[in-house]
Amino acid sequence: MKKYSLFLSDNLKVIDPKENLIGLVPLDTKDCLKINFKKINFSNLKESEILERYKNCKSIFDRILPDLAKTLNKVHNTNLSERAWNIILGTWLTDYILIFYKIYSQMKYIKKNYNINKIYSLDFKNFDFSVDDTYSFRMASSKDDQWFFLLSAKLFDYFFKDVEFLYNSPSQRSLDKTFLNEGNKKSLKNFKFFSKISNYLIRKFFNYNNKALITKTALPYFYEKKLQFKVDKFIIDWPDIYLKYGTKNKNLRSKISLDFKKNYSKFENFLRINIKEFLPKFTLENFHEVKTIAEGKLFPKFPKFIFTSISYAYDECFKFYTALQIDKKVVYHVGQHGQNYFTQIGHNFLPELTFSDNFITWGFNGTDKLKKNFNFKTIGKSYKFKNDGNLIIFFPWVNRSINTLHSNNIDVFDRIKNLAKIIQNLKPEIRKKTIIRLNKSYYENFYGIKYFDLFKDLGFKCDDGSSPVDELIRNCKLSFYTYDSTGVLENLVLNVPTIFLNNNDFKENLTNNFKKKYELLYENEIMFLDEKKLIEHINLNWDNVDNWWMKNERQLAISKFNKNFNLKPSKNSIDNLAKDLISF
Repeated sequence: MKKYSLFLSDNLKVIDPKENLIGLVPLDTKDCLKINFKKINFSNLKESEILERYKNCKSIFDRILPDLAKTLNKVHNTNLSERAWNIILGTWLTDYILIFYKIYSQMKYIKKNYNINKIYSLDFKNFDFSVDDTYSFRMASSKDDQWFFLLSAKLFDYFFKDVEFLYNSPSQRSLDKTFLNEGNKKSLKNFKFFSKISNYLIRKFFNYNNKALITKTALPYFYEKKLQFKVDKFIIDWPDIYLKYGTKNKNLRSKISLDFKKNYSKFENFLRINIKEFLPKFTLENFHEVKTIAEGKLFPKFPKFIFTSISYAYDECFKFYTALQIDKKVVYHVGQHGQNYFTQIGHNFLPELTFSDNFITWGFNGTDKLKKNFNFKTIGKSYKFKNDGNLIIFFPWVNRSINTLHSNNIDVFDRIKNLAKIIQNLKPEIRKKTIIRLNKSYYENFYGIKYFDLFKDLGFKCDDGSSPVDELIRNCKLSFYTYDSTGVLENLVLNVPTIFLNNNDFKENLTNNFKKKYELLYENEIMFLDEKKLIEHINLNWDNVDNWWMKNERQLAISKFNKNFNLKPSKNSIDNLAKDLISF
């Protein structure tokens, strides 16, 4: 059987240039010309396989969380409930399990299909894997080249016992671009001047200790404040806290020990053995500092309830505060903040659906715990068709989607390359009215590839992410999303002419409730699965976008898609939301 050497590094330093080299990701083609290197294309998964993988990860989560809660309570001499620890650590623990499970699944595929006799990797043995917080872990895992290869090397070393490991140094570009400990760092100085003054006066002269904590709801700012006033006749901006993290404490981490059992899978035992290396500092080194802030005077001591759509994930002080409050039986509402909830299989296993008392959706109510309301992001917004408007092409963030079990790490890279070629086939008069909406990730290196370079010589106007999306939409004739974006849901509520591109195997990742809904969008030329057909569609309909969009069958399809899923706000929406929050 043909022998291969596996690369877990972006430094293509090899002993023999004639070796058969394979890797998990695409690398700089200039380097690849010197050696025999090819990326591995992993098989697409069937719906049953995707569901089974998420169920496996959820089962591991359900076994690890109680043990972790018990251990952390002992280490910190606290008595927080398992649910409280889920609020504090659930998002991070989910990422930790999914990220390693994806690498593990890829490893199994490689073992089955390739005869590996050598692995080139970064030296992970003395690397410090501890990060500051949940956000740092997510960013490093999705954006940092060095981190990705180190994670892979650590897991492959555990399972490949009879293979030679050769350690390469990281490439200079991965050393230059590191996202380790890139926390969700916002400070009080980011408050608007009005907010600073009003907050000071409110805290000085009013009792806020029995008010609801309503923050980061995904509602536009004015409507979030309106909601606060409806609930409490009171308006305040609850602060974002900037945390300064300490250094790694090896002695403290040595106290973290989870049960290792023979009846657990080898993969789960790998997670249990190594979790002490990966736990973020806010749960260990900075635990008491964060807890002290959460127990301080920044937030209400006896809140009526707590409601957020965003802070539940990355705001560590908020999470600690909420964990302490739910152990006092305070009601905790979490709201939907974007696309893919309830549509994609994996999103049905997110921890916020479990640790919240009530999950407030944009229209879906598949279980008793889900309370349907309206698409928060669209309230107060409207759209008027502009025949002389632009074509706006929205591109996704460049990342590995490493914690998404159903997709290949390299999908986004190949799709962006293909799209950069395909959009050149737009008619000249359309090209003149086209704005390509990128973001800062397109100006960074991913495995030696800078994706802005694919667009800079195409003759299109590029927006680097600095223009407000609402402004771009107001001035568009047609919006084109190159992925299944939250923006698609917003536009379908506002009736903005919109098309978007999806994967050919998108159905495999959809829950049964939504397959017919997406079929409606496909049949009515709103969703496309083929880049060329989408571009042909734009060329054909550009001069009559309004007529195409407003056809009865298309408007009916949009109405059916939105029904019981993506609801338009009404003039009473905030009043009704306030009643739902208070009465739960």
